[in-house]
Amino acid sequence: METLNHHEVIVLLLQLSVLLIFARIFGEISRMLKQPAIIGEILAGVVLGPSVFGKLFPDIFSLVFKSSQNSFFALDGISSIGIILLLFVAGMELELSLIVKNGKATSIISFFGVLFPFFIGFAGAWYFYDTLISQDMSHRLTFSLFFGTAISIPALSIIAKILLDLNLLKSKAGSIILSVAMVDDLIGWILFSVILSMMAGAASVFDLPTIVITVLAFIALMLTLGRAIIDKIIPIIKKYISGSSGVVAFSIMLCLLGSLFTQYIGVHSIFGAFIIGIAVGNAEHFTHESKEIIHQFTTSFFAPLFFVMIGLKIDFIENFNIVLVLFVMIFSFLTKIMGAWFGSFYVAKLPKYEALAVSFGVNARGIMAIFLGIIGLETGLINQEMFVALVLMMVVTSFTSGSLLSSVVKKIRSLSFKDLLSPQAVFFSNAGTKEDLIKEMCAKAAAMYNIGEKDLYYSVMQRESLISTGLQNHLAVPHAKMNITSPLALIAISKTGVEFDSLDQLPAKLIILLVTPMGDNNLQLNLLAEIAKLFGDSSKISELLKIDNNEQLTIKIKNI
Repeated sequence: METLNHHEVIVLLLQLSVLLIFARIFGEISRMLKQPAIIGEILAGVVLGPSVFGKLFPDIFSLVFKSSQNSFFALDGISSIGIILLLFVAGMELELSLIVKNGKATSIISFFGVLFPFFIGFAGAWYFYDTLISQDMSHRLTFSLFFGTAISIPALSIIAKILLDLNLLKSKAGSIILSVAMVDDLIGWILFSVILSMMAGAASVFDLPTIVITVLAFIALMLTLGRAIIDKIIPIIKKYISGSSGVVAFSIMLCLLGSLFTQYIGVHSIFGAFIIGIAVGNAEHFTHESKEIIHQFTTSFFAPLFFVMIGLKIDFIENFNIVLVLFVMIFSFLTKIMGAWFGSFYVAKLPKYEALAVSFGVNARGIMAIFLGIIGLETGLINQEMFVALVLMMVVTSFTSGSLLSSVVKKIRSLSFKDLLSPQAVFFSNAGTKEDLIKEMCAKAAAMYNIGEKDLYYSVMQRESLISTGLQNHLAVPHAKMNITSPLALIAISKTGVEFDSLDQLPAKLIILLVTPMGDNNLQLNLLAEIAKLFGDSSKISELLKIDNNEQLTIKIKNI
């Protein structure tokens, strides 16, 4: 059996040390700039690789990275294990319970957020294949499917970090963004498994239909029966074998077996790791402690090494094709944002700013796009220029997603009451009591903004029980705080008036339902103060009550 000699071991250890040191430094700089560490780690590889260091100091570069072919092969082998573990960790982050919780909105937004970029990306790649790609024409169909998939899959871990930084993780929009990213991940990898099957050809022992059926059966089995069996085994391992360390070892063993299975049937090993990660991560007895051990071990050693190796293998300067980069950027940006926006705003009926937040939030692409690029490069489906374009797309979308989402959050926090108004949110009511009117307003708000009607009614009435929200001059402003991202307002006009225990004992005829995000006290106070100032003059309300058209009423209020 051939092993590394003394010199090759020294070279390997030198390579590992240099790569990890640079990855750590650049990763920390990236974090200091409020960006994901992955961006800094890839940049570290570009600096260390043939793009920069190899050009400035070719002799030193060759000495460290090219003097021993066996050492570099060993380094590449370690990096390959890293890919498998990274996908295993990515799978563990996918929470099936969160997807179920946001089921309706998630399924709608995911449908448009994946299929729209997939089909537009497929059409663009097919149409421009001759002029931009210029690869083997027999790969045209496979490449078009590949490109559509590559621009469809978001970066779950990067999105979660962005939401955490912006304090949106527990908001409604944050929850939807995260669950949409999870579903998109799963859909994207199912699509990719089909493409991998097409690329496998003679390397697989099965034909394409058999591979696809086997993959779907594998997913269904592991996420149902497999997950239940894993959940039964984990307590046994904890009690009779070696506690948490045994659970970690058992989990990694399952990861490798899942990878072995999908590699054997003609789909890349990383797909098996991803599905096993979902099954293990969603097992009830798989603790946060065990998940954190695997996560820390992978992200502190294997992940930095893998991302630095990307820049080490390819010359990003020589393979930078501005036309190809712009093509990938335009298609990835526009299609993902437009698809998610259409699904969020027009179909799922989310409020405008919440829909914007979801659209920008799911636009970040990350390790999935890179994995696809690497496999495409290894199989000859894409060239190095396309791979560079995909990596740059990942960096730019990850960098801008946080900035765009942050700008939406800032806009939401500076909204005025007039910004919240629309003709659809103004209606005329014949309700006879305060309770009936609030119930009617909550029902309309729930239908318009896709929020829980019962929870909203309970919150509004709970606030109402503390002190009446009836003010003066026939004005009442029932309000509440909910787990939403952007505030919303509805206006009900009651010609006869409803008793609200107002300060001046007059019945309320202009009733404004105001709902604001939890944890944002300033926004609610500012909106309430604005409403009190707008309608402080009784003559203004009298003029409004003469109008019988909701569109005219909205225009009139906005012009006060």
